[in-house]
Order: sequence, then C-alpha cells, then structure tokens
Amino acid sequence: MPNIIKASVPVVYIANRNDFTTDDLIYLLGDEELTRLDRFRQHPDKERHVLAHSLKRAVLSQYLSSATHELRFSQSDYGKPFCVHPDSPFFNLSHSGDWVVLAVSAESEVGVDVEFERAIDADSVVKRVSSAREIAVYQRSECPQNCFLCLWTQKEAISKTCGQGISVGLSSIPCSGEVGFHLSSFMGVSYASYTYLFFEGGVLSYASVAHESPKIERVTHISGGGISSSLVDSVFAL
Repeated sequence: MPNIIKASVPVVYIANRNDFTTDDLIYLLGDEELTRLDRFRQHPDKERHVLAHSLKRAVLSQYLSSATHELRFSQSDYGKPFCVHPDSPFFNLSHSGDWVVLAVSAESEVGVDVEFERAIDADSVVKRVSSAREIAVYQRSECPQNCFLCLWTQKEAISKTCGQGISVGLSSIPCSGEVGFHLSSFMGVSYASYTYLFFEGGVLSYASVAHESPKIERVTHISGGGISSSLVDSVFAL
C-alpha cells in the first residue's frame, strides 16, 4: 500500500518527462489509458500521456490509501475527469512542452493549465477569447507573449474549475492577464486564480473556488508505492 497523503492545503504537483522513463511508468496505467496511448503517433505525446496518468494514479493512491490499479475514473457530462472513489480529492491535469502538472484539493474543485510559447497568432487568439478590457491590457503590455499566456492559462484554469470547459465561452471569463493573485466572478461564483511564471518561459495558472494558494511540489519519483517530491519555492514569481 502507498504512504498516505493528508494534505491540509491544495497542491500542484509538477513533473518533467525528461526525469522519467516511459517503460518504468506504463505499468501504472489502466486499460482505458493504455487504449488512448495507442492513438498517439508522436513519441513526446506518448511520454506526456504516460507521465500524466501515472502521476495522477500514484498521487491519488496516496490520498486514498488505495493501490493504483484499484482506482477507477469517469467523466462529467462536460468531459471533466474524476475518480469514482467516494473519498477522492478533486484533481485536474495539464501538460505542455516537457512538463505535466496535476492540481489536487481535498476541499473544492480545481483547475490548472500550463502553457509555453508556440508558433501561433497570439493577436488573433486574444481577440477571439478576450473581453475588450483584456484586449487593451494585452495591447499595452510590455511583454505581450507573457500576457497572452497569462490570459489563456487563467481562462483555461477557471473553465476547468467550473467543470464546463471551453463550452462556457472563454471571452466571458474575466481575467487579469498578469502574474499573481486574481479574483474573478463568473456565473455567480467567485474564483481565485494564482498565476506563476514557470520554467523556461512558460506560464502556470491554478484556480479554485477556495481562495487558498497551493503548495507546489516537484515530483522526482513515481511508482506503485506513490511519489517522492520536494517543495518548490524559488523558481516561481508571483
């Protein structure tokens, strides 16, 4: 049995695919996750998938004191995954580049998103998913790329916390477009988002209906017995 995690605060677990070997983690995946793995054609996509779902199972097994293979998952009507165990914490996954992130909270729904700069037309995307105020913030920004990543990850994190994904209309989710703490009122609910400058030019946003900032733990080992991780406090800027 894995060691038990009794977290009093939300946690964002981060893991880099270069620190792990897919062959050492694949045994942790369930049948449905293995079926989805076969659909990927690019090796980096396979690595991210295996790391994300082995991390998910290893972490949740420690919260639930259950074996990884005993965990069962389903999806809401809007496609948000959840663990069917009655005592399961809330969780959410995201990945970009070499990084996988997993947000976990025992108290409330959470959403997380990590993004790195990509070859896309950020101006066009911002106009499509942002309010007039947010577009003005983006256009005035001294670093438009970071502002774009902040806006995008904040909207994604809040929409995932809401549980309805992009069906809510991202332009209707009010966001700051800046690193730091921000409160957003959306569909009659107050959401707190925490946005961090991530490694290597990326941006990470965490959101929840609780207003407590998460701990951030870097995972260095994943197995059927759980994870090994250490607190990260110097590479993020709020």
